[in-house]
Formats: sequence, C-alpha cells, structure tokens
Amino acid sequence: MIKDLSTYFFTREGIVKAVDKVSLNINREEVVGLVGESGCGKSTTALSILRLIPHPGRIVGGNIIFDGEDLLKKSEEEMRRVRGDRISMIFQDPASSLNPVFQVGEQINEAITSHIKINKSDGMKKTIELLEKVGIPDASRRGKAYPHEFSGGMKQRAMIAMALICEPDLLVADEPTSNLDVTIQAQIIELMKRLKEDIGSSILLITHNLALVTDIANKIGIMYAGKLVEFASTEAIYEKPRHPYTCALLSSIPSVDVTVERLGVIPGEVPSLIKPPTGCRFHPRCKYSTELCGKEEPTMTEIESGHLVSCLRVHEI
Repeated sequence: MIKDLSTYFFTREGIVKAVDKVSLNINREEVVGLVGESGCGKSTTALSILRLIPHPGRIVGGNIIFDGEDLLKKSEEEMRRVRGDRISMIFQDPASSLNPVFQVGEQINEAITSHIKINKSDGMKKTIELLEKVGIPDASRRGKAYPHEFSGGMKQRAMIAMALICEPDLLVADEPTSNLDVTIQAQIIELMKRLKEDIGSSILLITHNLALVTDIANKIGIMYAGKLVEFASTEAIYEKPRHPYTCALLSSIPSVDVTVERLGVIPGEVPSLIKPPTGCRFHPRCKYSTELCGKEEPTMTEIESGHLVSCLRVHEI
C-alpha cells in the first residue's frame, strides 16, 4: 500500500513535484495498471517503491507499506534484500538494462547466483529453465547470444526472466512493451498474465497506453501531473469513467466497434511540475472547469464502492 507518497526533484530551476501525495493499494495476486501521459509521475512512483530515486530526487513524505512493513523506514542493506527477492522490476528499456559485452545467459546466471545460494553450473540450468518459461525457443543456444543478437521482444523476455528469479511477491513492470510492435506487445502482456498465474505475484503495470491494460489489470489508476486522479476497477474505468482526464484519454483511443470522424484530443500542454497550476492541476485543459477549480485543490473521494475520483465537479459530470 502506498499512502500519501511524495517524491520531489531538487533542481536549480526549482522543486519538481514528480509525485505529490499519491495513495495506491495493490492486493495479493492483483494486477494494477498505472496509466497517464509521459511525465505524469508513473515511473517515479515505481522507482520510489524500490527506493531507487536518482539524484537530485528524494522521497519527502508518505509511506510504502509492504507486507506490513514500511519500506521507507528500512536501511539500505535491508532494502537490498527486498529488491529482487520480494519485489522485482522490469525496466522500461531492456536494451539499456542488458550489458552489451556479456552473453544474455551469463547476465541472468549472475543475477541468480547473487540472490540464490547455488553454483554457476546449476545457475545456468535455472537460467535455461527461465528462458524457456518466458517463451524463448532453443533456450540453451540463445542463452549464449549477446544482447545485440536478440530482438526487442526477446530482450524484454530476458528481462522478465531475470525479474522472476526469486518468484517475487510484487512485480513492477515499467512500460514493458514500449518500442515494441503491437503483435509483440500482445505477446508480452499474455506472457505476464500467464506467469502471474503460475507464481502468484501481484503486478504493478505502468504504461501510457490505456487500451493495453484491459486484458490483464484488475484495477486501473490514472495519473496526471504527479497526482492520482482516478482509481477503480478496470470495468468501471472503461464503462463509467468519472474524471474529465480519464474521459479524454478514452475518447482518444481508436475502436473497431465505433466509427468517429475524428478522435478526441486534449487541448493545451502538460503543466510544469515546478510551478503546477493552482487548484486542480487539470483545470487549464478541462472543458468542465470553473473558477473554483483553479482555486481549490480536490481530494480523492469514493463516489462508489472502490471507485475513487479527485474532481470538484465529479457529481455534475
């Protein structure tokens, strides 16, 4: 459970409020999708969970409760035992996460032997098993290949294999399908769905593609400008969205079932997180905004069971 998490970056230009009082709950064996435009704070939220915020960033407030313990109160040594063992992360760009001068199998084996008391020979057997589990054909041969010999989809599968070494309780997937074509995207999502059922992990799936999370997520959180603006079941988000930003995102998704002359667009630009708008951060781009929206900051309100929305005019939309 994430409660009132705030992560800021202290730059020369000012304080960037990348994540500002975000609360989010992920239950056991549940998949939660975190969706929003680039720069809204999704990846920073993920890195905060593992306490991997780079300089000059810092977690300045809130709690990250994992299995009854607050990760923000743990020492760095304790966090090293949590990372990889109990919480694993699939990073956004597999090409930059794999070392180009070592064989893929070597790198997975190194990760295995650093987390599990096992010799390198047995570690290589487990490496091949993991590569087979994530759908890489001829795993014993492909494990001897270098990253440049892998396609984008295969690199991502290798990163997923590495993340599954210790069968973590929570798998954080940060844009795991970025830069992949739609066919490979579907395969990666299907793979994650199958692996989740096999090992029983919870998954936090971060993406800018709202349509991508439909088949895998139980719940979806919508982020905008460092804030969580709506959180509900996947069904509620698609059938009864209540925040204007969520509605705008859905209207911009093409559908084979509905014919429209022009897809919806969101006017304006994503605001600066150094000097975000007063009141509701979405109000400069919102067609429902009033003078009050620019003055008063909305709070998360439960409008129906399990459906949370941060909007002053939610009951009028």
